Amino acid sequence: MNPDTHISQKSITLTAISSGIISLGDLSKVQRNDRDIVIAAVSYNGSCLKWASKRLRGDKDIVFTAVSSSAVALQYASPVLRADYDVVQTAVKKCGLALEWASPELQNNKLVVENAIKNGTNVLMWASNTLRDDEQIVLLAVSKYGRDLKYASERLRKKYEIVLAAVQSDGNAVQFASPELRADRSIMFTAVSHKGSLKWASPKLRADKNLVLAAVKSDGENIQFVSDELCADEEVVLAAVKSNGHALAWSDAFQSNKQIVLAAVENDGYVFLYASPELQMDPDIIFNAAMADAHILQLIPKSACTNYDLMLKIVSAKGSALKYMDQHAQTNRDIVLAAVKNDPWAIAYASEELKANREIILSAVSQNGSTLMFASNFLRNDIDIVYAAVSSSSNSIIYADPQIIKNFEFIKMILHMNVPVYGYELQRAKILMGCVPSTLLPLLIKLV
Repeated sequence: MNPDTHISQKSITLTAISSGIISLGDLSKVQRNDRDIVIAAVSYNGSCLKWASKRLRGDKDIVFTAVSSSAVALQYASPVLRADYDVVQTAVKKCGLALEWASPELQNNKLVVENAIKNGTNVLMWASNTLRDDEQIVLLAVSKYGRDLKYASERLRKKYEIVLAAVQSDGNAVQFASPELRADRSIMFTAVSHKGSLKWASPKLRADKNLVLAAVKSDGENIQFVSDELCADEEVVLAAVKSNGHALAWSDAFQSNKQIVLAAVENDGYVFLYASPELQMDPDIIFNAAMADAHILQLIPKSACTNYDLMLKIVSAKGSALKYMDQHAQTNRDIVLAAVKNDPWAIAYASEELKANREIILSAVSQNGSTLMFASNFLRNDIDIVYAAVSSSSNSIIYADPQIIKNFEFIKMILHMNVPVYGYELQRAKILMGCVPSTLLPLLIKLV
């Protein structure tokens, strides 16, 4: 092969590799053993070290470049370089999880492990057993990622200061503490205050009312782990459902208690399904559930769906709820009008008959002209309706009946508006003049 040709091909390959057009894995074994090509590849993407020849995966400069680009490239380095202090320090400073691929000697190096912890989470698992028993290292780890307590030595999982730091970072790290510390009131208080589960507390602490109140206020689902006595305590259950309505699912004794159920559905409308049959018929319960999540209206008893006053009250407060009501509501003029007054887009869920109701459509388009799209064909040719729509949203004219553009009275009204149609006065005039009969142009020009 002509040397110049070889140089040219290599130059093309280097350009393609450097820009990511091709990967080192796409090249031949000969090219993957070419130092220049491999350096270009790992400079672009350190993980390409995977495809380098065995010889070059033992080249310190190449590996150093690779881990500087992508710390996980350390896993592809030769065993010798995974034991190289400079290479490994560079990798863990970029991403602490690279400690996994460091040699056992460096996994036992305090400075290396400290840097790994500072630059990653869930790193302690890759440290040596010796360093997992080092108070300084473990405290650093659990303060950043509480659940690293899992990998601390048994001795340190019994140490108050270590466990306290862990649960301050993540309340559920308490599960890895020693049984003695899971029975410690101050540790558990800190844990539940940081979203930790009461599940890990000792039986004695699950019966501690102040601790239980703190736990259910932090996460209502902790109610499932409290003692039987406190599970029957109204104050505890009320605090739980206020925090998480789903706590009602574990509070059978209170599913017929209106105060408790009201608090639960205000937090999560769907827990309406856990209420007693009697309370599922209660207008106050249904209303509050619908305010939290209108979807629940699809699940309420049929007899409640025909409660006119209740449905009117709901749509007056949340017009979009009309979507989830049955045809009794969607065909009722007063209910639909109230819904539209609260939310003009509720017109989309009205019956076809009420989409032809002038008062209802006028109310909708006056608030948002684009709701003209839901009006009946007849009303989309009504001058007053279209004018109200365009006054509210100029571009809503696209939903009007095309024939209305030929109505001279409508044209006069539009041209005297203070808002531009389609954004520009001149464009508006051109559009209108292009649509109206030529006999009206002289008058139209005078008006413009």
